[in-house]
Amino acid sequence: MGILELGQGTERAWAFAWERDLVVWLSQQASPLLDMLIVPISFVGEWGACWLLVMAVLWWRGRTQPHLRRLSVRFAGALFLGSVLLLLPLRHLGSRDRPHQVLPVAQKSLAIRGHSFPSGHAHSAWVAVFLLGRTRRLRLGLALFAVAMCISRVYCGMHFPIDVLVGGALGAAVGALVLHFERRGALGPTDLEVRGQPVSAPT
Repeated sequence: MGILELGQGTERAWAFAWERDLVVWLSQQASPLLDMLIVPISFVGEWGACWLLVMAVLWWRGRTQPHLRRLSVRFAGALFLGSVLLLLPLRHLGSRDRPHQVLPVAQKSLAIRGHSFPSGHAHSAWVAVFLLGRTRRLRLGLALFAVAMCISRVYCGMHFPIDVLVGGALGAAVGALVLHFERRGALGPTDLEVRGQPVSAPT
């Protein structure tokens, strides 16, 4: 359970032994079929591409349904603030390079180097679960996608398990905090469903 020092030269990382073993094991399970199923999930999250598309669609549909435009703004704000206030400082403090830089594993996503802790992909995916999952079916679908996103980042050699666990926890915390203020009416009116209950600003 001790912390290991991995890599050499300028590319170094700390990791628990079980993290190293899991990353290497997942890499050894790689196959063309798994690559076809898993790698695209990681790819669509690069630079927040899938979430930018979601925000654009919500904003466009907000022409006739204003609550969707408000949701788009809240989602964008949550992702931005979570990145600036949480992810960037933690990446500086918990500096460690990516698995594909310090372990004999293949790098299967974009050729991104640098700090891996915590995972921005996991953070964004779990913010989406809380803020965009306004019905049980949609919430379940987004949660499954978020889990798949976390697994894909480890499979692709881009993150250690702790990276996605902490990133996901931070995303869930940010999403839950926004929902808390939304329920209190602090973010303006809304007629969206939250956890199966219609929510509106107090009058």
